[in-house]
Amino acid sequence: MNLPSCWSCQYTYSYKQAYVCTFAKTKCPSCGEKQYQSKRSKLNFGLIFLMAFIPLFIVRTFTAISFPAYLGMMLLLFIVVSFLLPFCYRFTDEQKSYF
Repeated sequence: MNLPSCWSCQYTYSYKQAYVCTFAKTKCPSCGEKQYQSKRSKLNFGLIFLMAFIPLFIVRTFTAISFPAYLGMMLLLFIVVSFLLPFCYRFTDEQKSYF
């Protein structure tokens, strides 16, 4: 798993810079070009979310796990997934929709 790089100058983002891209649109710190998440990057985010949280809902449905334990597992899973997201980003020069 690699951190994302700029589509224009191939500058490799640090983990902190890539994590900020989760919450805001960004420009490359090296060349100043706007960075947009690629369509594949958005798809990867959706797949990671589904692969992480659907099994948790299945466990909740078919087991007698308490609600506080379920919330704790959900919070832990959210934290783990959010820390892995910057490794899934890829940038492009055009803003594209999901479809």
